[in-house]
Amino acid sequence: MSINARVLVVAGGGGGGDGGGGAGGYLYDSAHTLTSGTYTVSVGNGGSGNSSGTVDPGNGQNSTFDTLTAHGGGGGGGVNATPSAAFNGGSGGGAGASSGGAGTSGGSSTASGGELGNAGGNTSVGTPFPSGGGGGSASAGVSGSGTTAGNGGTGTSNSISGSALFYAGGGGGGAYLAGTKGTGGSSIGGNGSDGSTLAATNATANTGSGGGGSSNAQQTGGNGSAGIVIVSFLTTDLTGWTISGGSHTSSGGRDIYTFTSSGSLVMSNGTAYTATLSGVSYALSLGNTGIVRSIHALLSGVTYTLSIGTFQTLMSKVYAATLSGIHYVMNLGQFIAKSSTPLKTLWKTVSNNVSSWKEKIVSSTTWSKKNSGQ
Repeated sequence: MSINARVLVVAGGGGGGDGGGGAGGYLYDSAHTLTSGTYTVSVGNGGSGNSSGTVDPGNGQNSTFDTLTAHGGGGGGGVNATPSAAFNGGSGGGAGASSGGAGTSGGSSTASGGELGNAGGNTSVGTPFPSGGGGGSASAGVSGSGTTAGNGGTGTSNSISGSALFYAGGGGGGAYLAGTKGTGGSSIGGNGSDGSTLAATNATANTGSGGGGSSNAQQTGGNGSAGIVIVSFLTTDLTGWTISGGSHTSSGGRDIYTFTSSGSLVMSNGTAYTATLSGVSYALSLGNTGIVRSIHALLSGVTYTLSIGTFQTLMSKVYAATLSGIHYVMNLGQFIAKSSTPLKTLWKTVSNNVSSWKEKIVSSTTWSKKNSGQ
């Protein structure tokens, strides 16, 4: 049996170089089909910012759930006469300050298959060498110009958590010598350094955003933030389902499972088609006593498990639908009941004397199967 879910997968954001870090890829599926089983959830970490102006920043890591993969954001570009290139990623990093030669380009987006991502911003030639902002999921990073470093690209708003929040914003570029810093996209990407007293800042946690760009005076870039995976189900669809994993909350008629680190979503179905049992005639044949007692009224709304050979399921709509028109007999020796108190009492009373159990749903076709036991 399957169920539809809303799923958001955001990868880790790239670290700030001199240019802002690119946001992690943003992937949203409003009707993702899931079945019983264990689903591995991988939440990508954010990339580290550069250090001392010489060590390149890290790219963000991918986030995955089932068939969905969001790609980590690219780190921001560095600085030198030939600046180290900005990195490609879910969204590309912003270009580093260019202290000579032509201005440089931001990293490209590697987003695909419905994933959102954009390129990082470029730099321009000339003092004070403003860096580009990292790309965001909703817009590209802004290029540095004049004395102003580029802002990070904007993130994307989503209410899957129960509140409208932004995800995957780009980091602001750093003003290499002096000037106006770039700000983080949608206020979740890290801010760049102003080239003087203000250091670059880290991206907001678990938004998959890029870190802010560094400067000559403040030579450490901001860290990108880890991504996130959120799976949301319509509460009324969950009858009969057992689901665990992540942080569980409820909002707006939906059950929400949020992963801020890697883990597993475990799903099983097996209860509740019990309403279809109401009105069906069930009977117990009690050994040599010849007593046949109808118990169909007791079964209404009851959930109980039956093992037939290697096949185990809940006695429910599955039987009512697939065995409609079938008369079948099975041994009750290993019958395990999970039921209401009246039915448990009945089983306790008759279980030692039961030789067979008959369920007649409709008609003449017959089918028999011995229970293999457990």
